[in-house]
Amino acid sequence: MGRKLLAELIGTAVLVFFAVGVATLMFGFKFDGGSVAAGVLATAWAFGLVLLGLAYAIGPVSGCHVNPAVTIGALLARRIGFAQALGYWIAQFIGGYIGAEVLSLMFRQSPLQPSEF
Repeated sequence: MGRKLLAELIGTAVLVFFAVGVATLMFGFKFDGGSVAAGVLATAWAFGLVLLGLAYAIGPVSGCHVNPAVTIGALLARRIGFAQALGYWIAQFIGGYIGAEVLSLMFRQSPLQPSEF
């Protein structure tokens, strides 16, 4: 069970760091070149490619839920028990927090300033 929880924690942190990082660059720092469609496309590709890589990397270990909503679906479909779902949720929230904190620290060091919304 420990390997599964660690895989979910790391997977969620990686997803938040890379995919949310791309979304932040596109819409917060306006790296989309003035095209909202380009920002949406880049963000969608980032989420898709990160999830694809995570599915191959940690899918065999934990099922690569990396999202509490996916875990709820697995619980309701009775593919996992409540105790395992609770462990996954805790690992996912901690992983999401770690990914967001690392991303925040990185952007805080940036000389660029986010655009006004």
